[in-house]
Amino acid sequence: MGNNSRWIACPKNIAVPVIKKTFTLNRPTSGEIDITGLGFFRLTVNGKRVTDDLFTPALTDYAARDMRAWGYPLFDTTTHRIYYLHYKIGEFLHDGENVFEITLAPGWWAQNDHVTEGRMSFSEQMVAWFDAKIQTADGEVSVVSDGSELCRASERTYSNLYLGENIDANFRVNDAVFAPVELYDTPDAVFEKQTCLSDGVIRKIQPKLIKTDGNRRIYDCGENITGVAHVTAGGHAGETVTVRYSEEIDANTEPDFDSTGASWAVVRGIPQIQTDVFTLSDEKFDFVPEFVWHGFRYMEVTGDIDAIEVLVIHTRMNVTSTLETPNEGLSFLYDAYKRTMLGNMHNCIPSDCPHRERLGYTGDGQVTARTAMMIFDAKEAYRKWIQDICDCQDVISGHVQHTAPAMGGGGGPGGWGCAIVIVPDEYYHHYGDIEILKKCYPHMKAWMGYLKSHSTKGIVTSEEVGGWCLGDWACIGSVAIPVEYVNTCCMLDSLNRMIRISALLGYTADKKAFEVYRGYVIDAMRQKYYESVSGSWVGGTQGADAFAVWCGLDEDGRTLKNLIKRTKDIGVFDTGFIGTEILSKVLISAGQADLLFDLLNTEKLGGYLYMKRAGATTIWEHLDGEASHNHHMFAAPALHIFDGFLGIGQEDDSVGYEKPVIAPKLPKKLTDIKGSVTLPTGEFSVSATHTENVVRFDITVPVDGVKFIYQGKTTILKKGTSTLCYESSLNRRKK
Repeated sequence: MGNNSRWIACPKNIAVPVIKKTFTLNRPTSGEIDITGLGFFRLTVNGKRVTDDLFTPALTDYAARDMRAWGYPLFDTTTHRIYYLHYKIGEFLHDGENVFEITLAPGWWAQNDHVTEGRMSFSEQMVAWFDAKIQTADGEVSVVSDGSELCRASERTYSNLYLGENIDANFRVNDAVFAPVELYDTPDAVFEKQTCLSDGVIRKIQPKLIKTDGNRRIYDCGENITGVAHVTAGGHAGETVTVRYSEEIDANTEPDFDSTGASWAVVRGIPQIQTDVFTLSDEKFDFVPEFVWHGFRYMEVTGDIDAIEVLVIHTRMNVTSTLETPNEGLSFLYDAYKRTMLGNMHNCIPSDCPHRERLGYTGDGQVTARTAMMIFDAKEAYRKWIQDICDCQDVISGHVQHTAPAMGGGGGPGGWGCAIVIVPDEYYHHYGDIEILKKCYPHMKAWMGYLKSHSTKGIVTSEEVGGWCLGDWACIGSVAIPVEYVNTCCMLDSLNRMIRISALLGYTADKKAFEVYRGYVIDAMRQKYYESVSGSWVGGTQGADAFAVWCGLDEDGRTLKNLIKRTKDIGVFDTGFIGTEILSKVLISAGQADLLFDLLNTEKLGGYLYMKRAGATTIWEHLDGEASHNHHMFAAPALHIFDGFLGIGQEDDSVGYEKPVIAPKLPKKLTDIKGSVTLPTGEFSVSATHTENVVRFDITVPVDGVKFIYQGKTTILKKGTSTLCYESSLNRRKK
């Protein structure tokens, strides 16, 4: 942070202020600027935008707040962090007078309308800081924020992430009244350059008009996305155009706002409905909300407009996988997951939903982390989010919040807080980056200490006073699987990981301590939850046996056998979002590809085709359609299309896919599938065609020495494309 630069603030009564800095240069040749603005900012130099990035800087736990009055009170001490952006600005500068204009919007920093989780605002004022170094004929010139700047209002008269923006086309800069800025105390936070990806406009959609009712129109985007409507309108000064956004419509083609949070009221007492309001002038004007995004498929537009298009906006995280198959269930799961995950990736945070809450729930995020790393180029996004998880840990007790950055919300100590162990560990295995483990290890160890201190005789029994303590969540009907059982299974999984990680990093004493405690916890679990006659755990209810197999409690194989039988009998996921991924993982590892395939393709309530038949294009929060229709947590099994059915993986002692293995587990009903993923060692592609007589594989690998394992036979592949044929298991069974 520059020695002479100061934090500056705008008056509280300006909704979206613009800070102006005027300075004179003598023949500038180049220039760079470090800059940030809270909540979000946009920089123009001499009237030109320096970037098309949106929602910068990325959300973090910016500064200290009073968290005691939240819906789930917190008394923790977290680590605060603020990112700044670095831009080259030489091309925008000229000889003589120059002007920086910094537009500020509330973002999360000054968001006070949505209060379901409590008042999350960090400040009532929007603030900025910048430090520019410019090379001129006179040498280097510093232009810094120092309190001499002026501030004005803008055409954006209201901006709120959860509700929308109001834009007035009648605003004229020449008529604006400028006021002095105020100096603002430097936030007590880690201040560092932002390296994670920013959001941006990714593509555009021309929505379809599906209903007209006077001057009110209903449009369909054809898919559930995140972004805003770009509306062109004018010629009726003072009149307004209102755009309201929904995920669903009812039988009368009217927007249904319930799934996006309309049942929640904001501070003003109105329902939380995503709404943009545009005030027209006599001239045509392009209305584009800039500091908000909405989650929607349908739009209700009231008022006269000339044109409309939809801008799809999310973090610039590229899809690095492909899938081609005539199988309806797998195709839907893959496509819907991609759309859902991208719609929930803003500020490099995997949010739960892009409308109602918009928070980085650690439970949702950890359960799909490995899936995202396989299907997307997610390295920088998850590196940033891992930092958020560590920052929101209580530095005293080791407690990990249910959301990262910490923004309230309910959850539990196992499926949520264990993200601080699971996500860095999955990151290490996928990308081969041991530095992430070294950096996170103290946080992981502190969390394990927290779980131990909130256990009774080895069983996790509590979390923070006044908060939720969930186990699994969103089972169809009520959750029956015991909360303490789920949380202790999650702790056991983390203990298994910590034993391996501590050995890897050379913490021998820690490894021994984790092993001893693991044995103690297993004994406690067996005494309380194991049914020795049947071999099941708590009756096998809602995936209880899958949890047991996953965390290492099944010693004689009976639990797995019971799980397989029960799952076949039910024929559908009856698990919550944590158990659904665990059940899928256990089935594919146990060679039950046919059973998992049937679960992924059922049209019963609880199946993915049930969603599709109901018109879904994204994954629902609940498998029965309750609440949000854009939640990624139930989409975690999409991973197993690639690491299971197509078999793209690595050897047990490999990280970063240094020792890749392809070992397909093809379901008998899956006769045609082709998929590819780009991994740290390159792009891998597997195509399988399954007839009654033969199974043909066409495999492309980027390196020599890749093991291909099928029907118990191992073939070493060379770089490039190989074709291998095997007798069909269907044909052998027929004989």
